[in-house]
Amino acid sequence: MTATEYPMADALQPLFPTLIGGGMKYFELKSDPENGTLAKSDTPLNIGVVLSGGQAAGGHNVIMGIYKMAKMLHPDSKVWGFLSGPHGIYTGNYMEITGEYMDLYNNMGGFDMIRAGRHKIETES
Repeated sequence: MTATEYPMADALQPLFPTLIGGGMKYFELKSDPENGTLAKSDTPLNIGVVLSGGQAAGGHNVIMGIYKMAKMLHPDSKVWGFLSGPHGIYTGNYMEITGEYMDLYNNMGGFDMIRAGRHKIETES
């Protein structure tokens, strides 16, 4: 199943011109639910996570869910956390999130794992 096979609201296409339409294939998941196999990816995924705004319950569990799903899809997939919110994106401040690191934050509330920030990524237009 590819990203372009999902119907998208026409109103979203102008907002995400490089993501929606044009036949861009991000990755393909293979599954056979009739035979009990789960979705898999033939290639490892690299997924970036950034937290923005104030503290919220369950932030660490969201990152853990992303990590577990990425590893389920392909065991060599990696999840990268941008540190201190959007500031980490434009300063290149990031880290690989590992299972061992996640164990330190298991079921703890907040955003301490990679820290959130209140910076904004904006354009002048």
